[in-house]
Amino acid sequence: MFNLRQFIGRIKGALHARTNILRWAMVTTAIATTCSTAVAVNLKLVSPVGGTALPFTVGQAFKKGEVPAASTIVADISTLQAIVKNRWPDGSAKFAIVSGHADLSANTARTIILRAGTPPLARPPISLANLQATGVSASIWFPPFGTVSWASTQWNSPASTLVSGPEMSAWAFRKPIGTDPHLVAWLEVRAYKGGRVDVLPWIENGYLRVAAPTEKIGTATFILGGTQRFSQALTLLNHQRAVLASGTTLTHWYRGDPQVSARHDTAYLMSTKLVPNYRSITPATSPLFTRLPASYIPLDQAGYPARMGQPGYHPSIGLLPEWDVAYLTTGADPRAWRGLIINAYCAGRYGIHFRDETTQRPLAFASYPDLVMGAGSGTLARGASSKNLYTPAATGTAPPIYGSTHHPSTGYMAYLTSGWNYFVEEIQLLATANFLKNNNFTRQFTLGIFETYAGANGPRGA
Repeated sequence: MFNLRQFIGRIKGALHARTNILRWAMVTTAIATTCSTAVAVNLKLVSPVGGTALPFTVGQAFKKGEVPAASTIVADISTLQAIVKNRWPDGSAKFAIVSGHADLSANTARTIILRAGTPPLARPPISLANLQATGVSASIWFPPFGTVSWASTQWNSPASTLVSGPEMSAWAFRKPIGTDPHLVAWLEVRAYKGGRVDVLPWIENGYLRVAAPTEKIGTATFILGGTQRFSQALTLLNHQRAVLASGTTLTHWYRGDPQVSARHDTAYLMSTKLVPNYRSITPATSPLFTRLPASYIPLDQAGYPARMGQPGYHPSIGLLPEWDVAYLTTGADPRAWRGLIINAYCAGRYGIHFRDETTQRPLAFASYPDLVMGAGSGTLARGASSKNLYTPAATGTAPPIYGSTHHPSTGYMAYLTSGWNYFVEEIQLLATANFLKNNNFTRQFTLGIFETYAGANGPRGA
């Protein structure tokens, strides 16, 4: 006998099941869509020696909105930390220093995939006690001026903490060299889980208002873990700074150099809008590579002009200098990366490093509304101070000529790719030198305005 009530019930059940299927299909489609549009940045790591749990650190930029403020950066390796240093106005990650450990086969690139993800459980960071436990020691000699050293508990007093994380922490250390009022030895130190340490050492001869700046001549030596890593006669002119490395060695490793280099996804890097979007592709056989420095010499001319400010074209002029653009148009060729790092180091040759002796940092505009750069630093077209306030005039040999109308961006791409804080300060010291060389009234005192019609600028300089 036909039962109408049962028939209607079966129809309702079928419709209900179909609705659930459609809803699930919509949910899975949404999930798939979300996954397909989520950030996925490829970062290639390679080492000619290979090994297990090799440490690495790189800088990595991100597009606006791709790593929301509530998310973090994760990867397909568990030993990864990403310390966000800059954020977009919406709070999303803009730039991060990415560190970790990876197993690499010799001369075989491994692709690490970075994504937005849920913040992991907190792990204790590498501490100064961990740094001490490695047994590392470091010394910088610069006779006849003096010697400075760090070992054991002397590591307890960093000038600043730069990165704090469970895979890598970094600090800056400083000590005056002897009794000289200008010379300072600096170290930027990265300590990794597992005990390896990477050190970037340099000497500065550049304070803002300390009297009688002049050249310093000696032999600079750097010793790490009891082993001499660098030694060279060095004439450090006023307001210069020199990284203590040479040749193909750009930093110094304690407990073995893993020789890990990174190749960024340059198409993605350009899409972040933190660098221009270059359409050209530079082939691996391009003569460009013959123009890029492959070996570092402290204070060398490298890719810079013999005299900055000469009329006409030069590869250093542009939104980015040629050596930075080479990294982007060659698909992160290691030769291009080495060239941009060496050129960023060699910017130390210019007399533009006016560190504020009261803060040990690049100056704050607000602190010096009327101070203008004095004579002797090799800087062209210096302005005047309406209050007659100038940095102390330098004596001795002047550094190579620096002109703000022709200067390249120094340190920017080096920081974006490496994450070394040394390059952040290079950018800041360059910007503050441009501030100091202008008339205080033209720059509108603390505002740092760069007018195009007057002072030490012109349209191109502004």
